[in-house]
Amino acid sequence: MPHITERKLESYAMGTIPGRSANRLEEYLLFCPGCLNRLQSWDVYVASMKAAARTSTREHAAPLKTR
Repeated sequence: MPHITERKLESYAMGTIPGRSANRLEEYLLFCPGCLNRLQSWDVYVASMKAAARTSTREHAAPLKTR
């Protein structure tokens, strides 16, 4: 079986890969440490981007009015 493409790893890390495909990908990852390592890099990247987006959203939110 060929290695998992970067696009599929990215989709999996973002949670956008369909269930059946995700299951096959997870089974493959049990036997391919190289692809698992690449997925872990995607997980770190996605987590960083989500954290940056949350920070950016908070910084641009309208300030709360106080009495």
